[in-house]
Amino acid sequence: MEIREIAVSHYGPLRDVKYRPQPGLQVFYGPNESGKTLLLDAILKLMLGNRLRDFAGLDRVPDLPQGRIVLVSHGSEYILDGNTRLDQITRLDSNHLRNVFVIRNKDLHIAGQANYLRRVSDQLTGMEGQRLEDLRKILSRRNCLTNPSSAARLSKSIEFNKIGEHVETAENLGAEIQEYLEFARSEQLDSLERRLEEARRQLDSLKNRIKEQEQAEKRQKYSTLSQLVSDYENRAEAARHLQPYTKTVFMKLQDLESRALAARETAQENQRHLAQLQPRLEGATGNLVDSMAELTPLENRKPKLEHLEQQALVAAAHPFLPTPGKYKGFSFALLGLAALGTFFAFLGELPPLLWLTPALAVAGALILFWADRNARTKALECRRRDRSLLQQGAAAGIMAETLQQLAAAVAKEKTSLEQARSRQQHLASVVREMEQKQLHLEENIRAYNVLARDLEQQLRQELQRLEIENLDEFGNLLEQYNWAQAQCDELHQRLEDEFGQVPPHTGEWRALLKQIPIPPDPGILFAPDSLTELREAKELALAQIEEIQEGLQRHGSMLNSFAAAVQALPLEQEIGCSLPNRFANLEILDYVGLVLDQFVTTVNTRFTVACKALAILEALEREEQEKMADLVAADKPVQDIFRQITAGRYTNIILDSDLDIRVQNREGLELPASALSQGTYDQLYLALRLSLAQDLLPGETGFLLLDDAFLCADSVRMEKMLAVLEGLAAQGWQILYFTMDERLAQAAPRHTNNEILTLNPLAG
Repeated sequence: MEIREIAVSHYGPLRDVKYRPQPGLQVFYGPNESGKTLLLDAILKLMLGNRLRDFAGLDRVPDLPQGRIVLVSHGSEYILDGNTRLDQITRLDSNHLRNVFVIRNKDLHIAGQANYLRRVSDQLTGMEGQRLEDLRKILSRRNCLTNPSSAARLSKSIEFNKIGEHVETAENLGAEIQEYLEFARSEQLDSLERRLEEARRQLDSLKNRIKEQEQAEKRQKYSTLSQLVSDYENRAEAARHLQPYTKTVFMKLQDLESRALAARETAQENQRHLAQLQPRLEGATGNLVDSMAELTPLENRKPKLEHLEQQALVAAAHPFLPTPGKYKGFSFALLGLAALGTFFAFLGELPPLLWLTPALAVAGALILFWADRNARTKALECRRRDRSLLQQGAAAGIMAETLQQLAAAVAKEKTSLEQARSRQQHLASVVREMEQKQLHLEENIRAYNVLARDLEQQLRQELQRLEIENLDEFGNLLEQYNWAQAQCDELHQRLEDEFGQVPPHTGEWRALLKQIPIPPDPGILFAPDSLTELREAKELALAQIEEIQEGLQRHGSMLNSFAAAVQALPLEQEIGCSLPNRFANLEILDYVGLVLDQFVTTVNTRFTVACKALAILEALEREEQEKMADLVAADKPVQDIFRQITAGRYTNIILDSDLDIRVQNREGLELPASALSQGTYDQLYLALRLSLAQDLLPGETGFLLLDDAFLCADSVRMEKMLAVLEGLAAQGWQILYFTMDERLAQAAPRHTNNEILTLNPLAG
């Protein structure tokens, strides 16, 4: 069986895709978003149509693809387009493809492993293992031997069967029922209903008498409540007449009086402070006048002092004291040199290069004579300037012999001026502060006097409005108001306790009273002692009823417990007897005992027959288990393939009784498949799939569709798996491998002669 052509004209973003895969190993390589997984989905839908229950994740494109798969099997060509399906022309259906021939999304495990392996075994051996299992479950369930979902062997089921437990339970339950029947009849439990009815009639009589007393109590309470409302209204009316004389008003008047007194006292205190301040202000003012008289002449001298100080500082900073005759010796030397040069020139002894020397010497001498004269002139001017400054200082009253002394004296007088000025400013600040304080005190005196007069006027007006003479009279009226209000508050609390609420508007208790219907006259007077005795008698009657009900409840509980225990037994299944869910009386319980005896007899007879049938069935099941183990027998390809791709680390694959796979390493240690690393796990299931594929197609070759089945494998494992695929391809199998793994694309040419087909990214 070989795929000759894959053509997809339209499937989601796939457009006009057409490939002719070669026999052997054919690699389809493309990066993410190149459509390799989508192409594989399209192939599966074209092969299986709508028979896709074993595949998940095929709904990315909801519609069936447009295209075809050309398949050759046994020399015949078939076109699979979704209408013509693979399972119509071969033994391969969706379940076989999912678990053997197709690996999608790196998932190599077998879904529903136990059921699938049992199906493969049945298909290969011709046995009906599933039907045997169904028969065992039906027989077990029919005869109540064991739970059908139990994994226990049949021999153990017979040894520890449920039917024996049911029989034992029925025997024990029959004995308990008989024992309870004897007890219930001796205690006359059936008469509890009659005694309960009598106690209830007595209780009803007591309730009626209690109701009459409670009615009389309500009428008496209504009368008392009406009297309380009347008393409250009288007290409230008296309080209303005294309402102007409240504590709040009294405190207000006291506040006016105390504030007026405090204002008068504050004004007097400010007056005392003002009297103390005035002498101090007069003294400070005199000191300020004296300070200003001292400062005035100093301020007048200030411009002269500043001019003298400036000139003296400039002269001291630029002295000019040349030494007279400093250049005279040099001048005569240069003239002597000029005369000597002239003499030698006259004699003709002077070299031509020195002819200008006499002239230059004469010129230098003239310059030095001029410089000496100029220095003498400037020295004279400096002496005249210094004498003038000293004379100006003397005229200003500052005697000094040098400019430095003059500058120091001027600086001292300026310091005295600044001190006098600072003293005058301080005195002026003190005077201003005292004057401001004087104004503040005078303003406070006026303000507090005005405030006191206003407060006293308000107090007089309030007393006139209240028609009283003084606060003492107000205090007497306040005491009367407080007493009346206290009486109202006490009555208010009593009324609130009686009504259990307060009226929407304060004090309107009469409105609440009108909402209460007047209790009818029961014709008797309320007697508290009689009501107490009746209530005590009622409690005794309730206790008696409760005791009887407890006895009935215990009796009912026993009947219900017997009923529940009986319902747990398969009476209807075994003897066709249906009992009620509840047992109402002892007569029914007596009948149940007879039914249990019948159940024990019937089941014991049928149990022996069922055990013999199960023994035969167990023998058939052992034979079926042996056939299942043949799937991984020593001569099966799975053993050689697994040893090859694991480099001999694992020597044997075992299928246990629960159809779980175990592996044995070279040291003899057995491990469950779940304990293997992901890489070894993938190797195991690849080997199992390849072996099952060969078992399912005996005598012929087929195809495998792999979607990055080795993506989780390292490079070494990948090479070994590719070598296995290479060997399978050499036997005639066609393997289409879809991958995005660049490692596999590079390694594939070492294991196949077919060109790698590159898938281009899909257009956005």
